[in-house]
Amino acid sequence: MVIEWEGVAIPLTMSIGALVIEPEKLNDALESYIEKADQNLYEAKETGRNKVV
Repeated sequence: MVIEWEGVAIPLTMSIGALVIEPEKLNDALESYIEKADQNLYEAKETGRNKVV
C-alpha cells in the first residue's frame, strides 16, 4: 500500500497479531492473552509481512 502525503509517496506495510477473547473469559488471564497476540504478530512478520494472524 502506498500513501501519498504532500506529494510524497510513502510505502506502508502492516502486520497485525490478533486474538479473539470471549467476554466472560476476559479477566481470566489477560497477560497470557496479550502474550498470545504478540506471538501472532511475530508469526505474521516472519511469514511475509502484510498479514493478520
